[in-house]
Formats: sequence, structure tokens, C-alpha cells
Amino acid sequence: MKSIPTLVSLLEYVYNQGILFHVLIGLFIIESVLNLLFFKVGSLTYSD
Repeated sequence: MKSIPTLVSLLEYVYNQGILFHVLIGLFIIESVLNLLFFKVGSLTYSD
């Protein structure tokens, strides 16, 4: 029965790491999109 808590904690650790990984990827994608938008807006304003 002692292996069950360790298995649960391992699953929780992997689940938490997965959430953190997805959050980091989401932030990276959002930052990339924002950079593209700002670059386009900046180029448009600079061209005027």
C-alpha cells in the first residue's frame, strides 16, 4: 500500500509539470503573436 501514495504524488508531479509546460508554451505563443502584431503596427506607423 506504500507504493500507492508515491504513485499518486508522481502523477501529480507529472500533471503539474504538464500544466506548467503548457502555460510556458502558451505564454511563448502569445508573446510571439504580440511581437508580430507590434512589428506590423510599428512598420505601418513608420511607413506613414
